[in-house]
Amino acid sequence: MRLKTALIAVAMGAVCMGCQKRELKQPGTGGAGVIGTPGTGGGMTGDPGTGGGVIGVSGGGGGGGSAVVPVTPCAGPTDLRMVVEQQRTRLLTSTQILNMIRALTDDAEADAVVKEAIFQVTSDFQMRFPPARYESIKSIPDSTTMFVFVFLARHVAKYVFDNFATLTGCAGAATDSCATSYLTTFAERAYRRPIEDLERSDLFARYTSARISASVENSVRQVVEAILIAPPFLYRYELGDSTRASSAPPGAPLKPYELASAISFFLTDGPPDQPLLDAARAGTLTPETVGPHVERLLLTETARAWLTKIMETLFTLNQLPGVIIDPSVAPAVEGGQIYGDMLTEAHMFVDSVLWSGALTDLLTSRATYLNTTLAKIYGVPVPPGATDTTFVRAMLPVAERSGLLTNAGFLTRAARATGVSLMTRAFFINFTMVGRDVPPPAEAIWQQESDAYRLLDMQTAQEQVAYRAARPQCADCHMHFDPYGQALDRYDIIGRLRTADERGRPIDGHTTLPPALGGVPISGAIELAQNLVRSDVFVQWMATEMLSYGLIDTHVERPGLSGDPPRAACAVNDIVRRFQSRSARTFSGLLQDVAASPSFGYRRPAAPTAP
Repeated sequence: MRLKTALIAVAMGAVCMGCQKRELKQPGTGGAGVIGTPGTGGGMTGDPGTGGGVIGVSGGGGGGGSAVVPVTPCAGPTDLRMVVEQQRTRLLTSTQILNMIRALTDDAEADAVVKEAIFQVTSDFQMRFPPARYESIKSIPDSTTMFVFVFLARHVAKYVFDNFATLTGCAGAATDSCATSYLTTFAERAYRRPIEDLERSDLFARYTSARISASVENSVRQVVEAILIAPPFLYRYELGDSTRASSAPPGAPLKPYELASAISFFLTDGPPDQPLLDAARAGTLTPETVGPHVERLLLTETARAWLTKIMETLFTLNQLPGVIIDPSVAPAVEGGQIYGDMLTEAHMFVDSVLWSGALTDLLTSRATYLNTTLAKIYGVPVPPGATDTTFVRAMLPVAERSGLLTNAGFLTRAARATGVSLMTRAFFINFTMVGRDVPPPAEAIWQQESDAYRLLDMQTAQEQVAYRAARPQCADCHMHFDPYGQALDRYDIIGRLRTADERGRPIDGHTTLPPALGGVPISGAIELAQNLVRSDVFVQWMATEMLSYGLIDTHVERPGLSGDPPRAACAVNDIVRRFQSRSARTFSGLLQDVAASPSFGYRRPAAPTAP
């Protein structure tokens, strides 16, 4: 089924009958999916849906488009569009809840929660970008859903009971004074802020009531359970301080403890550390003073490990273990070990570039990490010290490799099971590095399936592109992404350099870039990377994605590309302006600019609800 879905997606791309020029605003009910776009089309890696997905994400569907309307240019700091999110509360993600449990207890309990399936936590392989969008539980609408959290709370409370002296510090014969002191501290850490008077009264009342018939230890257990199902633990509050609302930026700044949580979960996926809490308590943490805290956290191992994982998820590298390549087409994949090797190399590459180079090094760096297997894939000598299990830093040929675009794992992730797919690669680049909206083809595509298979088998990449360019119903859409796949044609199904395609036909990597990248002629992936770096497109897209992620999957308008409807994109353009003014344009710098933006630190008044 997975292979058939992939083939159908490619077939749809090959024929592309009735591809209408429109911007997708909401998911529909059919058609091909686009990487990272929520909808109801079936994805290749298990996302639910009913249509043909592309690269592991559910597809958008067919409803009508939206009219192009004039856009008023941004008016500066007072522009209402500078703040994109309103006052709200949001349920923590499963990984954030797990990280809270780890902070409140220890590694042993957090690991047990996962190992014993006490609570469904999204694994690294299951994670999609942005994480909150694909959570299995996004709200708690009823008691049935709530029981999932009750079960978790009971498990953690029992762990506190079983390890009472170690976790509470109440040595010897436990006293009520020690127990209530521990519970106060526990509640403040769980709520990520000082507890209020009513909360304190309720906590003590629960403890006192339990003590009528239970021991100190059992009473603490009952109160811990209550704390872990309370809204202040399960939810993040972003209500802002209405008494400090301003017109520039237009909104209410997050309260100090709200901001502390926003920064911490953004950068580490976990609760605020002590310096953040101390600044919040002192009242010195404001949207205008977050800079030093963001810089400090970005130097920590916790933040770097999490943000590296986030970037791997953005580029879907975490899904490499689920890739299926036919061994008869690429014998090197026999046994599956190579997928793990590719994942290790991609992880080491991304981690190195993010924290020691420019943001655009993701597209241009030739430095990578090879073992003996991957040295053969890249066609280079095995670096000294490398073995089957030891990866060593190496430089790849300048005329052959350029960052993620030519990374073996990245290219394998964008492959079909039976061969290279120009369309899948084109979508892959279009979404992960350019970010242009792609409308789905019409339903008539499904009726063309068998003809499209035969067409694909007969055509070279150059012929596929020329075929669609000659058909007006296809050209309007495909001109915006086909060249990306064409530029990567010199690399085979697992990223090896090649001079001929699967049928032995010579490969010509020459193409003309889409209007978004200037419409200039190029020759292959190296020049594609160079043009991405020279343009603002990649930086604009990364700013859009990081702000959307930082705001927990908020829709963020990105700057328009050539051929798009006009857009103001005030929030993202503000971040890009900050970033481009930097002397060193690093990933850390981009995150600092996101955290310092009005959209991150301010909220608009919530829209009134109907009575």
